[in-house]
Amino acid sequence: MIPHAQPRYDPDRLGPRRHHLPVWCEVSPEERASRLYDNEGRCVHLTSVSVIDPVGKRVWGEAPRFCASFELALRTTTNPAGREIETADVLVNGEESNLGQLQLLAAAISELADPYYATTGSA
Repeated sequence: MIPHAQPRYDPDRLGPRRHHLPVWCEVSPEERASRLYDNEGRCVHLTSVSVIDPVGKRVWGEAPRFCASFELALRTTTNPAGREIETADVLVNGEESNLGQLQLLAAAISELADPYYATTGSA
């Protein structure tokens, strides 16, 4: 008779697995755990922000018309230990970009806006 063999992996002996999660991530631990198999063991972290039009387009004598908001989402992929395994994506209204490109965009916007604000006095 063969004695009962102990399993090689004993979760009680090793303790719970800990995943290193960024504090900014909006994906719940439960949702992340349920998607690990589909994501081939990778953790997908996501945070998003909506940028609204604060003043609208103004034509004197008419009500302001507001532009559509920009939807920004930062998505990064790590292994369960927290090591990034893909570069971060930034989605702007669903279109893929990256942080470097958006930093250049922010600088270009400032280059356009600063002279305008300096000459018109509006901000």
